[in-house]
Amino acid sequence: MKGHKTHAKGEGFSKELERKGRYFVTIGLVSLGTIKDYDLGHRGSEFYFKVGTIPHVNRVPQRGTIRLQKNQTFTTRQDMSLWNEFIQLKTGDEKDFSIKVGLYERDPNRDDVIAKDNIVIKLGAPTEYIILQSDDGNTKAKLKVSATKTSY
Repeated sequence: MKGHKTHAKGEGFSKELERKGRYFVTIGLVSLGTIKDYDLGHRGSEFYFKVGTIPHVNRVPQRGTIRLQKNQTFTTRQDMSLWNEFIQLKTGDEKDFSIKVGLYERDPNRDDVIAKDNIVIKLGAPTEYIILQSDDGNTKAKLKVSATKTSY
């Protein structure tokens, strides 16, 4: 039936497309490298990330660790997602959003904090790359941060 309307009267997606202030924010791991062996037994360092604020802290990887030897770099073919969220702004809200990101090294008795930072994300800004590094500069993680506007 060519030319016939197949939707209900007044139904349409124009209101959905006009919705403003909805963003999809994602933080991805591009690479992780270390030039130091943090393990006492020299078996390699075991890293993991914690992203978010209490009570919504995301551990990546959820189980296990990223195991690196001295002078080794971990890279992914696609960005490994550390955190993502849909954020909807109300009128008058600021377009800045902050989140805590931490890099930890796992040991049997305790976990050491290698690097910790509070990342400020500008909603709607182009994709940016952030370097999260330890205080001594021996371990660096390259993170990709994007906050794109969406209608979903």
